[in-house]
Amino acid sequence: ALAKLGVAESVDEIADMLVDPVPDVRTAAIKVMGELDLSIDRNLGRILLTDAAEVVRIEAVRYFAGRREPSVLPEVMRLLPSGTRALQTEIVGYLRAVAAKDFDALREMLGDGELGTEAMASLVDIAAFCGGTKAARFIAESTRHEDSQLRATAFGALEAVDGRRFAGLVKKGLADPVEDVRIAVLTSLARRPHAASYERAVELAEDPDENVRLMLALSLGAAGMTQHAPQLIRLVDDGSTRVVAAAMTSLAALDDRSLQDDIYLRVDLREIRKAITEIQRDRRCEALIASMRERAAGASELEVGILLANDQADFKENLISILRGDRDPTRRLRAMEILHVVAAEEAFVVILSILKRDPSQEVRQRAMEFLAATKQREEVVQALASMLADPSLA
Repeated sequence: ALAKLGVAESVDEIADMLVDPVPDVRTAAIKVMGELDLSIDRNLGRILLTDAAEVVRIEAVRYFAGRREPSVLPEVMRLLPSGTRALQTEIVGYLRAVAAKDFDALREMLGDGELGTEAMASLVDIAAFCGGTKAARFIAESTRHEDSQLRATAFGALEAVDGRRFAGLVKKGLADPVEDVRIAVLTSLARRPHAASYERAVELAEDPDENVRLMLALSLGAAGMTQHAPQLIRLVDDGSTRVVAAAMTSLAALDDRSLQDDIYLRVDLREIRKAITEIQRDRRCEALIASMRERAAGASELEVGILLANDQADFKENLISILRGDRDPTRRLRAMEILHVVAAEEAFVVILSILKRDPSQEVRQRAMEFLAATKQREEVVQALASMLADPSLA
């Protein structure tokens, strides 16, 4: 269909395709009209919003969102009850685009029919976006729903609830029997840190579910809960590698000094890095990881880079640059130690050069210890001889 549109020689030809009998052609035509910023007849637009094919309805909602067109708001809202989650997500995006924030008015557009749980979940998302007393009340009411996924959605929107209700709802959610609900509460708590609620949340360090313990660790780091660093240190001894990885990531983001004493003792550091990579692919963790990246941006410790660096190759190059050019011997020493841990084989040549020429006796001594543990004895002996022969390095 897109190829067909690509050879269309006029706007009229593209517009004609909006009524093509093939749904994929209608969908592609709407997309091209949006990309070219071409207007669709309003009546035709309303027809497309009620098209029998959902792919067409989805693209029509996207089109009107892109143009920030509020005139079709009632028609778009009426799609919510019967749409799939994919369509409902586009509807929420449309409401954000047109800044429709009157929650009562939006609910009235839905009529009096009963909503399914997916539509209710989308309405919770809308309530969180709209804000206000009635929206907050709707979110609070939804935390009591029998459907666990709807409860999870509602607890995930708790930041829209006023402070008087917030703590009570957090307490309730942390005790929910369903894993996803407890995780949603921890995510909300990270976005709206509440010290008293975290006192209760840390009890989930003993939760039988690995994912809950993992999210607790990430939540503490994302919220900047430095007072709970001891709990994170205990989680470093968790039986799950993923939980250990999350706890170490949070300690790194909090720039906790205890991490220095632990990270080099772990022979499974590469496994920890692998686990962190997996965690970062989990959509539930995305916002918390992003928050920790921002928090870690100002941290001085290089250990942060081991765990949170987006590109490990670039991180290693940065370590090598510090080793070769940083004026601070303490930073050079730390960079060498980290490089030795994350890339022992690759680090050999670099550390060998440090042994030959670094002006700091402490740095050279540490380099010699690292190299002495390798099998490259001839090169090490030559470097040591070179160092001893240079009076400026004595």
